[in-house]
Amino acid sequence: MTVTVDIKKDYALSVLEDLEKIGAIDIMKSKKESVMGSNKQYKAVRINLNGYKFDRNEANER
Repeated sequence: MTVTVDIKKDYALSVLEDLEKIGAIDIMKSKKESVMGSNKQYKAVRINLNGYKFDRNEANER
């Protein structure tokens, strides 16, 4: 039997993963999961500054 479920709370997913570990269910993740992941908030940013030259005089003019 196949059932589609929308996970609304993280703990619900952990319960399903525990059921999968004991062999009670199989979890097949869909493409919709990647859409849900787009709502994540990032707390760090990495920017490549190779080739960037900081001009202190120009910055002080502002």
